[in-house]
Amino acid sequence: MNFDVVIAGASVAGLLCAREIARNGNTVLVIEEDYEIGTPEHCGGLVSLSGLEELGVIPFRKTFDHMVQSAEITAPNGRSFEINSAKQKVVEISRRELDKQIAFQAQKSGAIIKVRASFQEITDTGIRTN
Repeated sequence: MNFDVVIAGASVAGLLCAREIARNGNTVLVIEEDYEIGTPEHCGGLVSLSGLEELGVIPFRKTFDHMVQSAEITAPNGRSFEINSAKQKVVEISRRELDKQIAFQAQKSGAIIKVRASFQEITDTGIRTN
């Protein structure tokens, strides 16, 4: 099958890219080397709700672990400071659930997602995956 765009990696950036490209009428294939979207989790999952909303992602309630009111940041030299994050609406989320939600949006927009597939090389006729 031919695709206008092939994206290697089904994390947030790749999935959002796939969603937008598919929404614009292009055919998109996302290949992910892991067996499941969102596995393994790649970060702690602290995000701004307004940032997600700007990206067109309104997380499901089960995606939230809890709201963060404040945080203490400690540098490698031992210095630390506290920030109040209540006004920014920072939440701790399940990255696995967030990635799956964005994958669903990408698929709904027309992107095709293949797991257990990884990019191998570019050939004269396209790409080769495993």
